[in-house]
Amino acid sequence: MQAALPPRPIEKGRPGPGLLAYVVGSKYTDHLALYRLEHIFERHGVQVTPRTLSEWNGAVADPLEPIVRAMRRQQACHSAWIQCDDTTLVVQDPSRAPEIRTGHLWVYRGERGEVVYDFTWTPIEMDH
Repeated sequence: MQAALPPRPIEKGRPGPGLLAYVVGSKYTDHLALYRLEHIFERHGVQVTPRTLSEWNGAVADPLEPIVRAMRRQQACHSAWIQCDDTTLVVQDPSRAPEIRTGHLWVYRGERGEVVYDFTWTPIEMDH
């Protein structure tokens, strides 16, 4: 009998959270190109292609997206001013396919340039 594997950030993937944090941090904090990171790994006897590194970056982005969205929303809400735009668009509602409905795409921009996108099926009522 074999014990179940511990949960991994990438299902059936080899990289653990520490390696993924290193790759993402190197790319976005240290501004290190993925081909350069490939050469760093090669010097340590590990072959990882830039394509694989890119896929790891994408896999890390998906679970972090709600956190980043919440942080941007919080920053924008604490701005001295907020720009806002409501754009209507026709959208096929998957729960009512093939029905077409009107949706509302909201864009909020705070004073420091943070941008938050939101989608609603109905207009938002604003207090005046």
